Amino acid sequence: MKKITVLVAAILLAACSKPAPAPEEAAPSEQVSAVGEIYTGVLPAADGPGIKTTVALLPDGTFTWTSEYLEKADGVFEDKGTYTVENGVATLTIPQQEGYYLQLSPGQAALLDQDKRPITGDLAEKYILKKAN
Repeated sequence: MKKITVLVAAILLAACSKPAPAPEEAAPSEQVSAVGEIYTGVLPAADGPGIKTTVALLPDGTFTWTSEYLEKADGVFEDKGTYTVENGVATLTIPQQEGYYLQLSPGQAALLDQDKRPITGDLAEKYILKKAN
C-alpha cells in the first residue's frame, strides 16, 4: 500500500508540460502485443531518488511488477496479477488493490494515470519503461 501511495504522490507532482500522446493516437501498426515482454526503468519517488521497476507481462495473461526503492535496504516489493491488452493499453489487475495501466508502443510501456490518461508535466518521460532485450 505504501508503494501505491508513493506512486500516486509522484504522479501528482507531475506538472503541466508537453503531454505524452494519448492512447488513441497510436497507429494500429504501432500497437504491440504484450505477450512475454519485460519492461524496466526507474520511476520517480516522492521520498527518494527513484524506484527501479520491472514489469514482466507473461504469455499466460499474468504479470509480475517488482519495485525496488533506491537507497532503501528494505524497499523491495512485488505485485502479481493478471492483465489484458486492448487498443494498445495493458490493464494490470492486482487482487484487492488499484491496478495499473500501461500504454504499449514499440520498445516501451508508458505508465498511465488511473483514468487511463498519459502522465504529463516535467516528469512525464520518467514514467516510461523500456523493453528489456
